[in-house]
This record gives sequence, structure tokens and C-alpha cells, in this order.
Amino acid sequence: MRTAAPAQPQPGGMYVITEAKFETFLEDGQREMLVESPQCLYNERGDQTVHSEGPLSVKAADGKFSIAGNGFRWQTNSTLFISNRVYTIVHPELLQPQAPNARTNKPAPGEKGIEIFSEQFDYAGDNGLGNYRSNVRVKGTDLDMTAARLQFLLPMKPPRQLQRLTAEENVVVNSGEVQAKGQHLNYAPETGLIHISGEPTWEAPPRKGRGDELSIDRSNHIFRATGHAYLTMPGQGMGGSGFLPAAPTGSTNLLSETNQTIEIKCESYEIQTNSADFRGAVLVTDRAGERTQGTMSCGHMTATFSGTNQMERMVAQEKVIIAQESKRFTADQAVFTGTNGMLELTGNPKWHDGTREGKGDTLFMDVRRNELLAQENASLRLPAETFGQNSGRAKGAWERGSVRPSEREFADIFAREYRLGTNAALFQGGVRVTHPQMTLNCETLSFDVPQGGGRAQTIIAQDSVDFDLVDEKGQKVCGTGQKAVYTYSVTGAGTNDLVELTGNSRLTMTNGSSFQNSIIIMDRANGKVMAPGKYTIHGVAAAGAGATNTVFSPKTKSKKKS
Repeated sequence: MRTAAPAQPQPGGMYVITEAKFETFLEDGQREMLVESPQCLYNERGDQTVHSEGPLSVKAADGKFSIAGNGFRWQTNSTLFISNRVYTIVHPELLQPQAPNARTNKPAPGEKGIEIFSEQFDYAGDNGLGNYRSNVRVKGTDLDMTAARLQFLLPMKPPRQLQRLTAEENVVVNSGEVQAKGQHLNYAPETGLIHISGEPTWEAPPRKGRGDELSIDRSNHIFRATGHAYLTMPGQGMGGSGFLPAAPTGSTNLLSETNQTIEIKCESYEIQTNSADFRGAVLVTDRAGERTQGTMSCGHMTATFSGTNQMERMVAQEKVIIAQESKRFTADQAVFTGTNGMLELTGNPKWHDGTREGKGDTLFMDVRRNELLAQENASLRLPAETFGQNSGRAKGAWERGSVRPSEREFADIFAREYRLGTNAALFQGGVRVTHPQMTLNCETLSFDVPQGGGRAQTIIAQDSVDFDLVDEKGQKVCGTGQKAVYTYSVTGAGTNDLVELTGNSRLTMTNGSSFQNSIIIMDRANGKVMAPGKYTIHGVAAAGAGATNTVFSPKTKSKKKS
């Protein structure tokens, strides 16, 4: 140690030193630090301490660390205690990651550095441990932190570099747009990461969340949560209704968009400026107030956001399940595009909605229009009673409620692709229908989908139509044509159940007789076949000699029998 200040002897080996300047040196002769005080007492005979109730200033020789305060005690072995109004400046370079491959943000020229405020401070030069106590605050260019206690490991010997920094009790960290809170903080210079634990939470409006541990990568602007990770944000951040189909317009339970939220639970997630990555048992919940509108679960999910926090793209992978009320989708992968509200499902995708279900090589869901498109190897299964007449076994039983769900009969429709909307369905390409009372082949099939269920009122098959119909007694009618239109309605005057076949139409009965005309109308409710214009009948058996129960009532005069 060396001092150039005048000293006034006092009894007991004490000296009063005014304008004191003390310099300490390392074993190799390099200057270690400079200690300055307007006035202090130096104990030469005892423990060789310098103390004062006045101000103190300590500066490292390289200028990367300085500390000041009021009321201090300093031993020449570099042990220091400050009792009041502690103020420290740490050069940014001391906080930079030390790992060779770690990315850093070099301090800007003239950057002041990190400021630390507290009520008390102590430092032990032999081990490099420093402790800030009571009302600790750390302030930097992109870092603001408060805590009850702060400890660092900063050896005074070269290379003088921060090796550890921890904070305890009611820790609050502001870094960029993120504010994180917890009970413990650890800064690891080797990685440049800030770790926060002790029931930590975070908020970056309009998003907020929590986890068992939070970490902040200040250099690369990356935020992570691990262990029981949770995140919530406004529903409009997911593009209005998000990746779920639009709710019915008549719903009375809808709340305003400001009350819609998206909650995400998973094992861990990583958030960057405009993207997020979620891993491990991901569960996404779409809420309107306290009401759950829908959920999605998967093993891994990524999302990108625009500057307005709107979701641009979401990719979910590994056992994806999307559910909303009676709707359910499953796939290996789901891709949602926020700009057009389109959800694409691949990897053995399937869907289920009440009593209906289907699949295809690829499913597309227009969530804004609530419209489903299935492409390649597409199929749909629906209750038989919603697509034509029930079989004899089930006829009337559904109305009486005497048929159990396990006894329900279904119709299956196969096609290259189909589009299923709220009120209509369209199938195209190699359409094939299997029904307890019917098989049908054609190129295009469309039918109405009554709201709230019920039976299709109109079914239209076009292009190379070929069908077989079986009545309640097991008697079959085969038909061909270019177009078949089935209509069904019930009025006070009776039941209207008609099939109109056009385009070189032909019907063949169980007994082998056939009926041919450009237009054939089958009145299934009354057991009649009508043909306006010219028609041809082949091989009609006499009544009572094996004829079918179909009654022919042609409305024209031209008839040919063979």
C-alpha cells in the first residue's frame, strides 16, 4: 500500500489523514486499486484499518469497477465495508459472456456501464466476494433490477472478470420489454444468461407467463421458461378466433374480443422478438372470459408473430388434437396461417363432429368460414337417417327413441375430395356411397346439411350416375343416368320422397324388368315411377306373378313392351 496524503498522529497509534489517497499493488507490482476519502482514521498498530463516517471512493486500476458510499471500514488486505448510500459502476465488459462461442453485444463507445445502488456493502479481497444488502437496485442500458440482496464474485487479480452474480428475495428484472419476478436470480457470465427461480413470473404486454425457472439471454434477446411453463395472451393475438373454427353467429355466449385469451401450458418454451417455440406436452386453450372455446394438444409447437402481435403462422407437431365443443381434429401436424385463417392438417388427419366423422390425406379448415376441405382418399361417415331413408330395421325407431347408439346405422361416402360447409357438402372425383338401403357411384355429389342435424332435404348426384336402392322388403331397384336428384320433405299434406333421374336414364327391377326414358321420376313415398314423354318398358311381369312392389304410372301414351 502507498499513500501520498499528510497524516496527523493521534494517541494509540491512530492517524488522521485528510484528502487521503491509498494505492494497493499486486505481487507483480501492477497497481490494483485506488482508495480516496476526504478524511479518515488509520490504525497503524492494530489491524491496519482505515475507517470513517464520511464519504469513500474506490476505483479499480483498469477503470472497470468503482464504488462509493458514506461510512466505511477498509483493511489493507482489500476487505471493505460501507454502511450507507452505496453506489457502484461496473463496466459492461465485466458482464459479457466468457465462453468462446457465446455471442455478445460489445459495449457502445462511451457507455456508462452498470450502476448498482444499495444501503450496505462488503467485499472480501481474498476471495473476491462482494455483497450488496438492503434496497438493492441495478440499472443498465437494457437491464433494470431490484432485490433485497445481491452478491458477486469479482477477483481483484487479473484477469479481473465477473465470475458470478446472484440476487435474493423479491427480485424484479426489467430487460427490454420483459419484466420478470422471482425469489432468486443467477447470472452466469460463461453463458451470458440470467436465470430466475422461486415461483418466477414474467410479463411483456400483452403476453405474460411463468415457469419453474426463467432465463433471459440479453445478448440475443431470447426469453425461456422451463418446468410447468405457462403463457397467456389476448385471443386477437392468435388471429381473432385463432386456429379454431368460427363460433356460430347466433351464439349467445360470445364475449367481446377483448375478453378472449389464449393459454398455453407445456414443459418449456422459448420466446424471441417475433417467434416462440413450445415443447413437451403442449396444451393450448382458447377462452372467452371463463368459458373454454376450444383446446389443442401436441408435443411441439412453433409460432411467428407480426409487429402487431398477430399470429402469422403456427406449426403444431406430434399427436396433434384440436377440440371445440363437438368438433375434434387429429393429425401428425397442423399448420395455421393467420393471414388467411387456414388450418392445414397432415399425417393421417381425421375429424369428428358429433355423429359425423371423416378423413383424407390432407384436411384444410377455413376457420373464419367454418368450412372443411378433405383432399385425396377422402371419406365421410354420417348417420344413415341423415342421408336418405333409414333401413327397415331402424325405420321409425329413431323417432320413438328406441334404438341405442350402438345400433345406429351409418352411410359412408368416399371421393377424391370433398368440401363440407355449415349448410352444404360437395364431393368430387370417383364418388362412392354405401348406405344400408343404397349404393351409389358418380363423379360429383352434393347435398344440403340442415343446421342442428336432421335429414338432408336435397341430394344431387351427377356424371356417370349408377345406384342400387333396396326397399324395406329387400327388393332392389338399379338405376343409371347422368344426373339424379333426390328430394325429401314432410308437409301437412304428406311426405314428399322423390328421385328424379335424367340423361339417358334406366331403372332395372329385382325381377329383371327395366324402364328407360330421358327423365324418370321415382315417387318412393307412394311406390310409383313416372316418365314424362316417351319411355320404354322391358320384361314387366304380370301382377301377382313375381312383380316388384313398384307401381308404374306413366303419364304418356307411348309405350313399348317386349
